[in-house]
Amino acid sequence: MFRQPRPHFVNRARWTSTFVIISIMMLVAAPNLVVFKAGAGEPPSGGTALTISDAEVWDQSDTFDGTVTIQSGASLEVSAAIQVSSSSKIVVQTGGSLDIIAGGSLDAINPPSSLLWLGYSETDSRSAIRIPLEDYTGAVDVKIHSMYDQSLFGFTYHLSDGSSGNMTGDSLNLSFGASDTDGWVSFSGYAFGTLAIDEVTINPTVGTTTLYLAADLDHRNWMLAGDVGFTLEVEGNMVINGGSIFGAAITVDGQMKMLGGELVRSGPIMVAEQGSINLTAGGMNGSRVDHDIEGGIASSMSIASEVSTTGGYIDVYERVIIDQQIQFAASSVSYQVIGLGPDEETSNPTISDLQGLSPIDSGGSRTVEILYANRTIWTENATIEVLDFRTAWNPKSGEIESYIGTEKLSFEPLHIYNGATPYLTIISLEPGLTAGDIGRSIKVNATVRNDGEAAAHVALYCTTGGNDTVADVGLPDLVVPALSTASVSFRWASFEAGSHNITCAIYTPTQLIDENAWGGAPVTSSDVVWSPMSETASGALGFLAMVFVGLLIAIVVFLQFQKKSGDNVTSNLNVETEDEAEEKQREAEL
Repeated sequence: MFRQPRPHFVNRARWTSTFVIISIMMLVAAPNLVVFKAGAGEPPSGGTALTISDAEVWDQSDTFDGTVTIQSGASLEVSAAIQVSSSSKIVVQTGGSLDIIAGGSLDAINPPSSLLWLGYSETDSRSAIRIPLEDYTGAVDVKIHSMYDQSLFGFTYHLSDGSSGNMTGDSLNLSFGASDTDGWVSFSGYAFGTLAIDEVTINPTVGTTTLYLAADLDHRNWMLAGDVGFTLEVEGNMVINGGSIFGAAITVDGQMKMLGGELVRSGPIMVAEQGSINLTAGGMNGSRVDHDIEGGIASSMSIASEVSTTGGYIDVYERVIIDQQIQFAASSVSYQVIGLGPDEETSNPTISDLQGLSPIDSGGSRTVEILYANRTIWTENATIEVLDFRTAWNPKSGEIESYIGTEKLSFEPLHIYNGATPYLTIISLEPGLTAGDIGRSIKVNATVRNDGEAAAHVALYCTTGGNDTVADVGLPDLVVPALSTASVSFRWASFEAGSHNITCAIYTPTQLIDENAWGGAPVTSSDVVWSPMSETASGALGFLAMVFVGLLIAIVVFLQFQKKSGDNVTSNLNVETEDEAEEKQREAEL
């Protein structure tokens, strides 16, 4: 006999009692529980790599040493202070995001800390640093060290009291009295020199000696020098909202926004052609070049007036174009560009190559727009000036002048030159007759229109029979003025019976890269019916030929007769003269 199962309500009662007891214990212990936020993580260490494929948060202060890759669809939120070792890198892939919120920061352990002279020697433009005299009691001795032990020769220091002095060696020694309160030291020198300050040592008469990194002191009109602290590559999205970045090299191929916070010693932020940066609040301070942001022609850069920047002679942003070229329709075009760059320079005369291409000012990078620290904008306004443009349509030996002219240079990577050149179209090609005799030529009229802004002296070449058989018409030529039409007539004969037409085109210059660039396409005439000459016409021609031959023979006979008559007259004259001579001789003998 089977044992009857225990009723289920007995088990339910036991588990109910257990649940109540555990619940009471958890309530008592709740104040001491540590609740971990989902997705909490930590940066890599020891040079290792970390790939983030989900949502992750760094909310504990830590040190980051390695490489972090934020994949598409993943995110990293930084809400604590993270110290970043040299050579570390963060890559935000397309579709990934990095958010640095209030309390969060990425701080380079070894940021760029030296200062590089901007090159201005005017009083109000000089690079300067401030010695913090207020932090010391009594007199202080100051030693300013050059970067990499470079010589300071050729530079001059200037103090606030108007005194100055020449600099030599790899350091500068200064002394400030106890009553001195303005510790600003400015520098001037020759334009192409290099002045880089690495460290400043302050030795007070009271207190201990302090070594400052140059960039840690108050300064103005300097660029940063030294290695970057770490790199940050943004292919996806990055948002700074109350957080900060210190000492990074930042490149933006995706989108970067700052709604508040700081970017310190992290300039220039490099924005790719397809990248965008939008700063609506917060500030920037410190760049390794003379601008805080650098973008391309198509880069989107929006910096609100409320955003503070490095200032002085460090621009907010510069827009640059790299390896810009001009495309001409032909090779061997001589030109120059006027008004290039912020200094509005003129390039050296240059000639387009066999493909009609020419790099502007020998290629390289060129600044075409600047947003200055005072928020005024300068934009390049350069002009292409063609110095000489000759082809077979306007040779030097001809009557048509060179296709010179000017055109505004665009910001396109490849500027297509569209200056004054011809563009020709054969608008009419008509035989004078609709029927003709084989072997007898007829008149053909051709009319050419020039829609271009330059004249051309051109020649036609013609074929017949619907193939490449060259028509025996010579090379009819004509001059077509700009924005006008011109006509030329020539004669054409067929030596085959039937309905035939003639096709003519314009010889295009060999200098053209595209032979159709200036028009000249072939045009075919209407048909002409060619027939053998009729019998009547043949008989008439035969009769005329016989008459012509007979007339020619008569003329020859007449000329021969005239010649013989002249000879007889001359002979008779000679005979009479001899008889007279003999008679005179006989008379003399008698």
